[in-house]
Amino acid sequence: LQIREGNTVLGSVKVGADGKWSLELPAALAEGLHTLTTVTTDAAGNTSPVSNGWTVNVDTVAPNAPVISGAEDNVAGGIVGAIANGGLTNDNRPTFSGTAEANSVLQIREGNTVLGSVKVGADGKWSLELPAALADGVHTLTTVTTDAAGNTSPVSNGWAVNVDATAPNAPVISGAADNVAGGIVGAIANGGLTNDNRPTFSGTAEANSVLQ
Repeated sequence: LQIREGNTVLGSVKVGADGKWSLELPAALAEGLHTLTTVTTDAAGNTSPVSNGWTVNVDTVAPNAPVISGAEDNVAGGIVGAIANGGLTNDNRPTFSGTAEANSVLQIREGNTVLGSVKVGADGKWSLELPAALADGVHTLTTVTTDAAGNTSPVSNGWAVNVDATAPNAPVISGAADNVAGGIVGAIANGGLTNDNRPTFSGTAEANSVLQ
């Protein structure tokens, strides 16, 4: 049996006694569509008609590395909107977006752990809200894509987010002070009387937080 592309013989093999044959092509096909056929020649030199054709679309080229172009915080009550690379967010399931090979399947990862996947649009754009919450702390995420032929891209750029989704402990008011001369000056007891209509309050709260 000969396997051919058009009139070009790509390889040959002896058919088994059971009538079955198998042949790995001895030379690589170029990228693109190839329609192959076969013919057999018997021991007397008689050649068969050409077989049915079988078309393969060869794609051995890996996609280009995808790009993470942004991250978005969608949780109300804090910083809402774009999250800068390395930025702080109270959204532990931020939405990432970017570009990649059209119609490929994109995975978003932290190290070797896959956090989610999405099919890239025909326009080469993708967007993915993480399906599971990230723990508090800094996380650097990357992406890879796999095309329809199973070729995997290089790893994308990284995008870091600093997640803080844990509310601070309740602050404490530990005292108030009267600073107006001519009356009671100094500490004001809780429920105490003062002639200072702008007393100074003090206490403790989470470091670097904004107190209201």
